[in-house]
Amino acid sequence: MGLTHRGSTRERNEDALLLGGRISQTDVGTPTRVVLPEAGGLVAVADGLGGRPAGDRASRAALLALSRWPLAELDGTRTTAQLTEQFTAALTEAGSAVRADSWGCEERRGMATTVAGLAFTTDGQAITFNVGDSRCYRSTRTGMEQVSTDDARSRTVLTQVIGGTAAPTGDVDAHLTAMPAEPGTRFLVCTDGLHGAVPDEVLAAVLRADRTLEQVVERLQLLALQLGTTDDLTLAVAEVVGER
Repeated sequence: MGLTHRGSTRERNEDALLLGGRISQTDVGTPTRVVLPEAGGLVAVADGLGGRPAGDRASRAALLALSRWPLAELDGTRTTAQLTEQFTAALTEAGSAVRADSWGCEERRGMATTVAGLAFTTDGQAITFNVGDSRCYRSTRTGMEQVSTDDARSRTVLTQVIGGTAAPTGDVDAHLTAMPAEPGTRFLVCTDGLHGAVPDEVLAAVLRADRTLEQVVERLQLLALQLGTTDDLTLAVAEVVGER
């Protein structure tokens, strides 16, 4: 379940959401529900960099490139090193796609985006990945933890992005974490329009509350807006189903 929202102060939504093969980039957040397959189903968010040109195009181009990557090959037989290589290649291709969309257009030169996402393998593993400061969280009965790594010196200074001009080859150093996808576990993937406004302890409480995924997504969106987020916000929540 996920949504993307322009926020209360932006002229356009520079975030984007990839859920079940569909990319959303709407102004007003409306929850979308998707049942992911056992393997290869991809959830991802992207946050086009504010202050740079065409952030909305950058986030959409990156997710479009990711949606075309053959993640259905996540059959559980690959090592962590192989998975890291696969996702790094996918994110490098996304960076190349962002740069290609800026070629020949001075107004788009340097456009860039963050990316964070989640996928599952057939042997019951969850794979989270990110570049930039978009985040992934895991929530279990024992608590919530951030399972992504921020590429940031501060809220406004990022050390790595998809696209931009820092690495002409498009190469990225993706952060990847593999963990058991245990029944009852919930995952949150979001941009800083959410985690920059809503404290982690509040995110944890909402994720573990006895609510449906739609109620969780709507509650998190409402909290971000009530707490005065000045950014676009995009989030997706996935729950592992099965016997507990």
